[in-house]
Amino acid sequence: MADTTLLLNGTLGYAFQPWRGDKKLTTAGGWAPWWLSAAEDAPDWQHRRPVYTASVQDDQQVQQVSTPWGTHIGGLWQQVPAAIGNEYELIVEGMGWSSEDPSPGSQLEAGDLNLQIGFDPTGGTDPKSPFIRWGDIAQPLSQWQTLRLTATAESEIITVYLKSAPNLPKRQQSSFWRNARLRPIGRHQRSMHIVGIGDTHIDV
Repeated sequence: MADTTLLLNGTLGYAFQPWRGDKKLTTAGGWAPWWLSAAEDAPDWQHRRPVYTASVQDDQQVQQVSTPWGTHIGGLWQQVPAAIGNEYELIVEGMGWSSEDPSPGSQLEAGDLNLQIGFDPTGGTDPKSPFIRWGDIAQPLSQWQTLRLTATAESEIITVYLKSAPNLPKRQQSSFWRNARLRPIGRHQRSMHIVGIGDTHIDV
């Protein structure tokens, strides 16, 4: 997307690095991983910690989030400076693979992928927060789909979330993200902030 975005690395396509030295949490620059852990009595396939990697799809490097043979609730987040009372639009392309067949993009006995994007207009970093406004659930099986969401900033920092939550354990279980764009709607005055990325592992 050629449009200006307020996000760092909106393409989610470069400067991949292991998050805090963990190679299984390799994320695109500017983005941090998050996930929810399963309850102690949950089956071992449920709500696993995803593996984050770079992937090449349609000749473009993108972010991949996977739990083969299992499910997860997780994704990526990023904080962005904002103007209180201003409305913002988040646009992201997402795709998912779900299959009992190892062939890339197969749809054999696929489950639901449940991709969503979200805004915390207060700038929080808790993916369980009731302040987060989540968009409609999408099921972009083996094809890219554009997800859109708008929200009004209630703080000088807002947080955007990318989320996938497949419902069934499948041999092939991945979500892919690319081309994220965040733009102000209407008048916008950008403030200067240094935004740090904190701990994103949430135990439930």
